[in-house]
Amino acid sequence: MLKKEDRIDKYATMFPNAGFVGIPLVLATVGYEGVFFMSGYIMANNVTQWTYGQYLISGDKKAMTLRQTILNPGMIGAAIGLSIYISRLPVPAFLWKSVDSLAALNTPLAMIILGSYIANSNFSDLLAFPKAYWTTFLRLIVTALISIGVIYLLPINDYMVEIVLTIASCAPAATNTAILGRLFGGDYEYGARLVVLTTLLSLFTIPIIVQFAQLLFG
Repeated sequence: MLKKEDRIDKYATMFPNAGFVGIPLVLATVGYEGVFFMSGYIMANNVTQWTYGQYLISGDKKAMTLRQTILNPGMIGAAIGLSIYISRLPVPAFLWKSVDSLAALNTPLAMIILGSYIANSNFSDLLAFPKAYWTTFLRLIVTALISIGVIYLLPINDYMVEIVLTIASCAPAATNTAILGRLFGGDYEYGARLVVLTTLLSLFTIPIIVQFAQLLFG
């Protein structure tokens, strides 16, 4: 559906903004327990973005090596978080507050970076670029429907998990579409515009997709 050279488009289609968009929707739809399952999805998503996602943007197969898989930021963060969760080690209050403050900065900083990229580009160019609409359609509709089909066929048998996975699958393009595009030589300005376009249009598509999933899995 996308050409080999459409690296940013492939990344935007494959990786959703499951954190910034997904978590509030999950909280509103199925409650705090659903956020726990979404956190697991986000953890796996982050690891994949820094390995296969990096390869998609850069075309460098070294991104898929065992060393890169183990030492990428997503995997390191996941390993530390899982270790603390499983071991139940007490975390000092000052350290917890420091980490919590850094976590709170995650989304605002991503939005600031994204905004700076957009400010340096001409957004009107995107509106006249048919490929952007095709990528948006793939991200918000095609990927979501394929994911729902896979979820339906899998023996999950848990309404909450099914809805959480659906919300993750129909979220707009990840902000890393622009950020990793900048880091690894992709068209980050185009990536930033894709993030904005998919986010705006997801306001209309997400309610429809989630309602369909609720009828299917309910």
